[in-house]
Amino acid sequence: MRVVYQVREVRRRHLAFCADLGNASSDYRQTQQLRRGNLDDMSSTNPVITSGPVRFEHWYDFTEGGPVHRALLPFPSTTPAPFEVARWSVAPKTSNDLDVHRSREVWVIVSGTGTLTWADQTTVLRVGDVAAFESKVPHQIRNDGPDPLLAISVYWLQEND
Repeated sequence: MRVVYQVREVRRRHLAFCADLGNASSDYRQTQQLRRGNLDDMSSTNPVITSGPVRFEHWYDFTEGGPVHRALLPFPSTTPAPFEVARWSVAPKTSNDLDVHRSREVWVIVSGTGTLTWADQTTVLRVGDVAAFESKVPHQIRNDGPDPLLAISVYWLQEND
C-alpha cells in the first residue's frame, strides 16, 4: 500500500513540475517576444552594427615600455559608452609611463608579472589580477618578468568631470 502511495505522489509531483515548466516556458517566450519588440522599436541604434568584436588602433607608445592601442567602440556618437578601452604592453625590465589623469581606471593583467606602484604603495600583479585607480592617483607598473606584460585598461570620467 505504501509503495502505491509513493508512486502516486511521485506522479503528482512530476505532473505539477511539468505544468510549472510549461508555464515557465510560456513566460520565457512572452518575455523574449517583448524583448524582440523593444529591439525592433529602437530606431536610432542597430544592435547588429553596435555589437560585436572591437577593433583596436595604435594610440601612442610608452617612453620605454611599449605600445598602447585604443579600442574603437562601435556605439553611435549620439549615445556613446560611458567608458573607453585600451590594451597595452610593457617590455621586460621596463615600465610604462607614470600615469595620472582625471578619469578612473581599471587594469586587467592578461600576461606577465609586474610591480605596481600607486600613490605611495606597491604590490605584485600577475595574470588575472585586476587593479583599480581613482582619478588623479599616480600609477605605474614595472615588468619584472622575462616576458612582455600585457594588460587591458577600462577608463571613464566621473559624473562631475
